[in-house]
This record gives sequence, structure tokens and C-alpha cells, in this order.
Amino acid sequence: MSNNEKKIAVIGPYDIVSVFRVLNIDCFNAGDKKEVLDKIMEVKEKEEYAVIMVVEDLLKNLEDDEKKILITGALPAILLIPSLYTDNNISEEKIRTLAEKAVGFNILKKN
Repeated sequence: MSNNEKKIAVIGPYDIVSVFRVLNIDCFNAGDKKEVLDKIMEVKEKEEYAVIMVVEDLLKNLEDDEKKILITGALPAILLIPSLYTDNNISEEKIRTLAEKAVGFNILKKN
């Protein structure tokens, strides 16, 4: 890998993140909010990642100081991915909102 190439990381429960290994994505196991936040900080410090994907269930009910960990700096970008176990779909709602802002109406509306 050259100096300007960045990698992708995924953080969450082993049974969810392990499937990303086949895509040559670095996987980090975490089972709760504290572990996820610690891993995010660890990965950010390495400065070799452009994107960190996090299983959305593990970042519910963040405190203001915890949110700062996620939004500090331009890179890596933090993306939420849906969990296999809940129907909460925080990330789906965020994607729908972004799409609506981009085009002016909800193109992802469910029928």
C-alpha cells in the first residue's frame, strides 16, 4: 500500500463484521458502545483509514462527548451499517434523509 492509499475498517460483533473480510476490509470486534468508541479512537489514531463502518445498534443513545469522537476530523468518515438483529434502521433513515435533501423529495419512499 502506498502512502496515500487509505483502508476501510468495520467495527461490530464478530458474526456481522467477519463477512467483510472477504472484501479485504479490516475487521474489529466490539460488543458494546464502550468497546466501539475505544476501537474507533484506536483506528483513528492509526491514520491509515478513510472509512470506518460501525454496526448501528452499538451507537444508540450517544452522549454529547461521545458524539464528538465520531465527528472530529474529516477522515476517517464514520458510516453506520444496519444490524442483523434489530429493526431500528437508524442508518436507513439517515440515508433516506440525505437522499431527500439531495434531490428535493423522498426517492426511497416505501410503498
